[in-house]
Amino acid sequence: RVHGIPYSYSIQIKRYIERERRRFELDSHMQLLRELPDGMVRELFQEARSQTLHYHAFFNDLGLNNYSMEVDLCSDAVFEIYLLAGDVVFDVKKKGQGMYMVSDGVGIYQSSLMPECMPRRETDASMKPMINHILPAFLKIETSMEPMPSQTLELGEHIAEPALWVKSWRHQGKFRALIDSR
Repeated sequence: RVHGIPYSYSIQIKRYIERERRRFELDSHMQLLRELPDGMVRELFQEARSQTLHYHAFFNDLGLNNYSMEVDLCSDAVFEIYLLAGDVVFDVKKKGQGMYMVSDGVGIYQSSLMPECMPRRETDASMKPMINHILPAFLKIETSMEPMPSQTLELGEHIAEPALWVKSWRHQGKFRALIDSR
């Protein structure tokens, strides 16, 4: 305890302040970007965001075959969300706003409708010890409910793709950051 405040709460407050500072810095960078010519800003966004998009086969193919479409996508439709561990991205029955791609960190998706075995790529070996350490405690946060099947999402993985193609898509589970993520 520091000044009568539990250590874990102090850490949570510190992380929140750090995230808000990052958002403030991003806002000030956006002010600087407004000074640059539009074409330069669009190409800058394409350079920064296309790497994440290329993890998805459709968007990778699109970028390889239509550069101007990728530039439009990266500057008009793709943006970053900075999350602290535990932040909820979406919850059950919330209307879909778009697809989410993990570009840094780890997220967890929980749904009672999820099959026990979902096909996916192999977990990054460097992430396994950290995930195995955090995940059991993280899943105990909501003890009032029966545990739901869950799936971690890591760098390059995506979720909620139907929101791109189905106008009235509603999420079927909860997706949140397992660790600080983007």
